[in-house]
Amino acid sequence: MSGTSIQVQRNALFYLLTQVLGVTFLFLWLASLTQDWSPLNPLLAISHQPGHMAHEMKEAQGLLTGLIAAAGLSFAAWKLLRLRGQDAVAGKRIMLLGTALFLAVPLLMLMLQRSASSYGLPSMYLSIPEIKPLLGVGAVVAVGAGLLHLYFAGWALNQSRLRWGGLLAGLLCAFLLGLLETDQERLDLPQVFASLAIVWLLGSLAFYPLIVSPKRWSASHGKRATVAQAWEHLASIQVQRRRTLGVFGGLMVVILPFFAPTWATDSLVFQFTRMAGLGLVLIAVLGRCWCMLYLGGHKGSSLISQGPYSISRNPLYLFSLCAVTGMGALSGSLLLGPVLALFVYAVFNNVIDEEQVLLQKVFGQDYQDYCQRVPRLAPRLSLWNSPDELRVSLTGLARTLRDALPYFLIWPVFALAQCLQINGWVPVLLRLP
Repeated sequence: MSGTSIQVQRNALFYLLTQVLGVTFLFLWLASLTQDWSPLNPLLAISHQPGHMAHEMKEAQGLLTGLIAAAGLSFAAWKLLRLRGQDAVAGKRIMLLGTALFLAVPLLMLMLQRSASSYGLPSMYLSIPEIKPLLGVGAVVAVGAGLLHLYFAGWALNQSRLRWGGLLAGLLCAFLLGLLETDQERLDLPQVFASLAIVWLLGSLAFYPLIVSPKRWSASHGKRATVAQAWEHLASIQVQRRRTLGVFGGLMVVILPFFAPTWATDSLVFQFTRMAGLGLVLIAVLGRCWCMLYLGGHKGSSLISQGPYSISRNPLYLFSLCAVTGMGALSGSLLLGPVLALFVYAVFNNVIDEEQVLLQKVFGQDYQDYCQRVPRLAPRLSLWNSPDELRVSLTGLARTLRDALPYFLIWPVFALAQCLQINGWVPVLLRLP
């Protein structure tokens, strides 16, 4: 397989949890968070003639909006002309969908703006203040945010430059147009984030059938005709997995200090949840070491179907999910652990699919029989079998133990967050049961 070909994860669960729900929720959370924090507009703050500066900003905003709209439509037309060959029909459909969304979303935003100024909504704002930024989105900001559709178009076309360039352009243009907003002296960050949330939600849903497509999965798997190609592709997927989980973990370290459980820290539920979380992490560490006793140095060279692999085809991933659930429970919340585990499972699920493609090519009918007999993840204890003797790789066991020890680092992170919250240095923005 060519090293320049772009491999994207097209797992439906991963896409729904991360793209449709995860990113949309992040933008909405930022919109709600910035309602009480709106910094001064730096362009107006440094000006000695605010009225004159506001007039110039309004003109600049109109000019920039026109340039973004013209550039977006011109790029779509240029891209449509370049799409030729076997995949031209599908590619043109993708670009036409992005262009339609780019034109339609600002009109939708304008309708929401008008509905936000109607007489029946002030009472709703009092009862549900979080809905105000969602209905007060800006049609002008949506023009810049509309470039985010290039992110999804690039994903569907397997073009990484278009994908990440569209993401950067959409975020940058949305904030620039928000900076040039002169209706008030302060930056309306809730409006910017709410516009990004709606644009992202509509784009992720519209492109869902084009990105998560069984036909594309079948075509992608068919291209990996040899074992070497399957190994190469799996290696790239594993790199993506580590990067995704690394970004996800870093994001959680930043966000989790603003979360807290609903019950008091001295309550029985809080203490029991934390102890259960610690127990799950311990089970996960011991379980991964147990799997390595059977896996040893045989991974990829022979089909392991004994010990934990006789009751589950992916016990290592199962214990990793157990660890993530326990790490979430260490916060004292019963809900956080399963939510984190669900997101991590969405990443693992795609990797498991890719590993199955490789193992099918390597072991053929033996692996098919193994898949029919042993469940994919959840263990079936009645299938247990194990040899009397094992050849253990101490190096692999030590590596597994070393890789599992960072699971315990989440304990001091939650302890530090709790200390900061008690002293009032970090506000609690969301309480979870």
